[in-house]
Amino acid sequence: MIDFIRSLINLKIPLNTFAEISRWSLLQNLDLFEWCIPSIWSEINKQTIRLIDHSSSDIQSRLTNLLALSISCNICINSKWHARRVVIEFIQNLVFNNLFNARPYIEQIHQLVLKYLFDEQLEVRITASKTLSGLYQCDYIQITNEDLEYFRTMSETNYYTIIDGKKIVSLKNIINRHGGILGLCAIVLASPYDIPSHVPKVLMQLCAHSHDPDLRQKSIKQCVSDFRRTHHDSWHYEHRQHFTDDQLVILANMFTSHNYYA
Repeated sequence: MIDFIRSLINLKIPLNTFAEISRWSLLQNLDLFEWCIPSIWSEINKQTIRLIDHSSSDIQSRLTNLLALSISCNICINSKWHARRVVIEFIQNLVFNNLFNARPYIEQIHQLVLKYLFDEQLEVRITASKTLSGLYQCDYIQITNEDLEYFRTMSETNYYTIIDGKKIVSLKNIINRHGGILGLCAIVLASPYDIPSHVPKVLMQLCAHSHDPDLRQKSIKQCVSDFRRTHHDSWHYEHRQHFTDDQLVILANMFTSHNYYA
């Protein structure tokens, strides 16, 4: 059966009327038995992407739904972090190229990206942060007070936990703290050419963690460096007015050239 379904989604083979009808029947009903055929989801992805610009809006909508289903299926059945990272990257491309059709899946995609912002694998967390920032930037997902507070809270997670009366470093807590920092970074980098009202406070929250060890410190420095680069041209006559003198001093201390924000 799997070989037959493969043939239906293989555009390289000659098609007859039956095969064409079967192809679209498959597209209409695949979600009913998706869990039975995980081995062909990668091929379904390839073919669906090729057909996503179909002239029919109904077919475009259905194809977008199939991509969402395949993403969920791939994540559920694949424990390899490389696969999770690729899926997160794919989500961003899918949304950017199909903003209108992807609107019904905003909440699902938002929760999925948030989940992998706290993935056990560093590369997955970083990719999720970049994807989240892109989704914020294109206004597919709105930056809410709930997100701001959630990331702030997670970024302040204590490294330590008590087990059998002993204070030990918790790997889970470290991941949660880093995920919160990456969430704040995503919010800052979502506005590369302006300064929304929430950005100065978020930057100060990140600067407060600038002495965190290892990966957290590296993520913050990269974020602030990118912020500096994207706001360089308009800084002195526009962007700096959004910060207080104390905030400007704190930002200045994040760079080698301390007089940059003076």
